[in-house]
Amino acid sequence: MLSRKHYTEIAKIINKSRENRYEINMVQFIPLNGIVNDLIDYFAEDNDKFDAERFRVACGVKQQEEIRG
Repeated sequence: MLSRKHYTEIAKIINKSRENRYEINMVQFIPLNGIVNDLIDYFAEDNDKFDAERFRVACGVKQQEEIRG
């Protein structure tokens, strides 16, 4: 079960991703790949059996996926 510590760290990772946002025609984009990579790093620190590639596939993230902000 996740604790408050986990939720806080995940929120920090998502918030940090906003630093990498960019804008095209007044629409903001946040590279999704960066968020997923940061979450992978965090989860791998917590669990040495964490399967990063499986997580990436489950997120549907390829190389340069993006989300609108």
